[in-house]
Amino acid sequence: MQSPLYVLLGHPVAHSLSPAIHNTALAEIGLAGRYEAWDVSPQEVGSVLRDWRGSAVAGANVTVPHKQAVIPFLTELSPAASQIGAVNTIVVSGDQRIGHNTDFAGFLQPLTESHEKVLILGAGGSARAVLYALCQHTDARHVVVCSRKTQRSRLLIDSMDSMCVTASVAPWEKRTELAPLADLVVNTTPVGMAPHADSSPLEAVNWRAEQTVYDLIYTPRPTRLLTQAASCGATIIDGLAMLIGQADAAFRLWTGHAMPLPAVRHAVEAALSPSTK
Repeated sequence: MQSPLYVLLGHPVAHSLSPAIHNTALAEIGLAGRYEAWDVSPQEVGSVLRDWRGSAVAGANVTVPHKQAVIPFLTELSPAASQIGAVNTIVVSGDQRIGHNTDFAGFLQPLTESHEKVLILGAGGSARAVLYALCQHTDARHVVVCSRKTQRSRLLIDSMDSMCVTASVAPWEKRTELAPLADLVVNTTPVGMAPHADSSPLEAVNWRAEQTVYDLIYTPRPTRLLTQAASCGATIIDGLAMLIGQADAAFRLWTGHAMPLPAVRHAVEAALSPSTK
């Protein structure tokens, strides 16, 4: 019997931390199997998924740009994946390819307090998972989505409007004015990501110590946004927590085991350390 194979489907995937995360977890627990990153072009997605029949592939993660493109090739979607409209995890069982979304679970993992007023920066795929998480699994009462594309923000709000107590759209130009009013600010944009680490989606904000600022970016650590917020006493969370959290949720779906999180965090820290490059 073949050992199970777990794969990452994306384009590009060369710098992904997922192999380090999942192979560490498999080895630490003593489970058979391996995890590989597959660079799959948009034109190849369908053929790759169809070729899994009878193969060793037991599960997959899906990253950009394929989180929506894989959906027509799946046999079933979980309620979360269906509502969010994106898949980041696939469970393979015989001829069944079941799509899940664990991004929302990863986002929630480091949040330990309630936040009634939330500002989301960006309206892309990550923002969809964040909004779903806030509406379905937290006590958020008012969520504002602020992005450069107001129509995209509106479509995002409309797709989940019935799930939120209050959800609204604000123009990008209002973000600095709105940020100090929120209990939780979430950056889902790539602004501030390496190699553009000197940029931030928010500048000159009078942060409060009672606020939480959550940046989904994990390189650099911390981002300029988080550095500025921390200097004012705000609680900060970086994207590494979400990355490991969504991986843990996917790992549980595939294996039935929780990830050994201390070992996984150590492996990720080592992979991110400049001395290992």
